Amino acid sequence: WAAEQWMGLPSVDLHKLPPCSIHPDYVDFKPQSPVYCYAKTLMDLAEYAHAAAVLSQSSPNVANVESMPPPLPDLDPAAFGLRAYALYMAGEQRKEEEFQERNEANINDANNPNHDKDIGVSGLGVARNPYLLQLVSELGDAYKNTNASMLNPDNSNNMSFASNIDPQLDAFGLYVYGMVLSAAREQKIALPMSSTPKPHSILLQSLKQFPYNWSAWMDLAEYAINDRAAEIELEEDDSPLHLLSNNFMYHFFCAHLQSLHQDHNTSLSIYETWMDPSMFGGSPFLLTQCANIHYQLRNFAAAHRILQELHNDMPYRLDAMDVYSNILYVQEDAISLSQLAHVAVHVDKYRPETSCIIGNYYSLKQQRAKAIQAFQRALAMDRTYVSAWTLMGHEYVEWKQTAHAMEAYRRAVQVAPRDYRAWYGLGQTYELLSMYLYALYYYQQAAQLRPFDARMWSALGQIYTHLFRKEDAIRVYEKALQTDDTEGLATQKLAALYEEKGQQEKAAQCYFRHLELRHQVTYPNATATGPKTLDFLLQHIVVEDAEAEALLYLANYHKNQGQYDTAAMFCSRLIEYPGPERDMAKAMLRELRARVETANLPSKGGRPSSGFEFSP
Repeated sequence: WAAEQWMGLPSVDLHKLPPCSIHPDYVDFKPQSPVYCYAKTLMDLAEYAHAAAVLSQSSPNVANVESMPPPLPDLDPAAFGLRAYALYMAGEQRKEEEFQERNEANINDANNPNHDKDIGVSGLGVARNPYLLQLVSELGDAYKNTNASMLNPDNSNNMSFASNIDPQLDAFGLYVYGMVLSAAREQKIALPMSSTPKPHSILLQSLKQFPYNWSAWMDLAEYAINDRAAEIELEEDDSPLHLLSNNFMYHFFCAHLQSLHQDHNTSLSIYETWMDPSMFGGSPFLLTQCANIHYQLRNFAAAHRILQELHNDMPYRLDAMDVYSNILYVQEDAISLSQLAHVAVHVDKYRPETSCIIGNYYSLKQQRAKAIQAFQRALAMDRTYVSAWTLMGHEYVEWKQTAHAMEAYRRAVQVAPRDYRAWYGLGQTYELLSMYLYALYYYQQAAQLRPFDARMWSALGQIYTHLFRKEDAIRVYEKALQTDDTEGLATQKLAALYEEKGQQEKAAQCYFRHLELRHQVTYPNATATGPKTLDFLLQHIVVEDAEAEALLYLANYHKNQGQYDTAAMFCSRLIEYPGPERDMAKAMLRELRARVETANLPSKGGRPSSGFEFSP
């Protein structure tokens, strides 16, 4: 991550830079003994338990997977932190192995009611890291000794341990301690509340010593988003977090946190500020974050442009290429998606992103079985891959296998409770089953997570309509219009509800707005050349069922208002429509001509009054 930010900086002469303000120990660790070097090498080889054992006291002849001997005496802070991190990773590795063992046992047990052959991945949250309690105890003792050494006047000018003091924690040791406390709370492991510090306070202490650890910032944001009390504490004026406000990492953290809160516009503005050519203009990380935010805002063209340029510049980089494949899927660009899949397979066949790209390609080709198989392959490599769970749920919905779809969506919710897509997918599935109260709950969850998305409110309005709660339906449809219903999802439904209530003016306004929105979707660049006439608007819309209903209603509305020419224009657009509305439009045209000829009245033109405003 740090190397990517370095790539984004402008070219400078390193010899002209001022002396580095970071403590040299953090720039290049210099091990005090070959034991540390050996353990570091084992970490690079992913032999985590072996690395932790090398930095631990003599162990018995048989390895114990439940505990590790205490750390070696007189370890320096770097070695102590390395051992703690190695032990944590060994526990995570053991947790994954246990998960796979239980999964295989479920698959082999045909009588197991939890067996799910098609989804192929068993329940989450069963296996646990066996070393968490030991790490909490050891790191807690080291943390207390660190504070004691800081308060000892004899050590005020010496950051290393004396021979009679247990190892202290440096910035990275504190980070591991904060990470371990967060994991323990997440797994609901009972800890003594009075003597155990809060994870976010430990992470802040780590960042004060070394603010360039992006992993610590990420963990801090994740903890804050799940604990409102901790977030309020971080926002207070006297919070230690504000001491880091002059560091660019603080601003990256704020942008990331705003994105988690779905405030994507604020997040985008922060990232774009730091993408100035004089700062991090070429950072692949910032480009990727901007593309992700555009994707969340459904600005597919902007996200496509950024990711395409990033892919062309760095074809061997697969980060965020699954998002790029989602955009190509939405745009139905099968050729580009096929090319992206071929490149991803050649770069790294065994990356979850590669399997996700392949799954999107098969889904676009309507090959559901192969798409599901690809998503399952991605989950076999990373069972916390939320996109694969959600996309597999979509495939099961298309395949009409609602039970498997709901299971996939639920797994996605377990992994990422703040991801709206799985909640929305569950709502859609229950709506297909006509279980509207269940669908209402899941759509409400999706709307809370994504309140600026008109699709969430439109889905809620549809459910309220099914439940005959027309007032609630009108309220949420109006909310959808306030959140910029650019696709016209809510306008036609809201117009029909106004029509049922006899509010003719409001219904006419909504129907006409629906036609305008559909015209903008068909011709997105039409507004650049200035306002268009009503005749131009009507001649350049694609008439489907919803548009035919709107045209017929507006024709009747203007006929009743005495605006016969305008009514005739709406009717004329239905003449070639292959539906019952065509015959009704022809009959109305005859009626309009008869009225004009019989009454000999001057016809009046116009469109619905523009004074209507939607209620909040």
